[in-house]
Amino acid sequence: FLLLYLFISAEHGKELVSPCLSPGFTGEWEHAEITYRISGQKAVNLHKLCASRVLEILRNKVHRTEEVKDVDFYAFSYYYDLAANVGLIDVEKGGSLVVGDFDIAAKYVCRTAETQPQGNPFLCMDLTYISLLLQEFGFPENKVLKLTRKINNVETSWALGAIFHYIDSLSRQKSPAL
Repeated sequence: FLLLYLFISAEHGKELVSPCLSPGFTGEWEHAEITYRISGQKAVNLHKLCASRVLEILRNKVHRTEEVKDVDFYAFSYYYDLAANVGLIDVEKGGSLVVGDFDIAAKYVCRTAETQPQGNPFLCMDLTYISLLLQEFGFPENKVLKLTRKINNVETSWALGAIFHYIDSLSRQKSPAL
């Protein structure tokens, strides 16, 4: 929900309009027992408008790291699923791609979404977000990412959930009063 909310350009009650959704898209989406009416906004260059909104959201919130240029990276979960969804990697085996492949896919999907309805109305937004997030982290376009669901035959998704739970529990702990 947070990602969708961040990309909303106008909010009127429970009606949300986003520059990251297909111009002809309208639908309903439920979160926290509230049903929202969502739609795309009329756009000539959907990717450009969406990218502008994404960069606005990411500005000054992402720590750029020089080290990303020099070490091997694996990507999981959201990255894996998006790459598999658009055919950048094999759905079962995973694979490798360069960071720039996400940008190419985002531009293609967004351009296509301008004129043709898609099965996944959030794909333009998701790919644009991932592409720009990786760039903001400092990943060069030609940096290879290895996308997989397993490392040494061990499923990775449980580890990601476990670390998020651990981080959340740390933030909820209070320091003892002095």
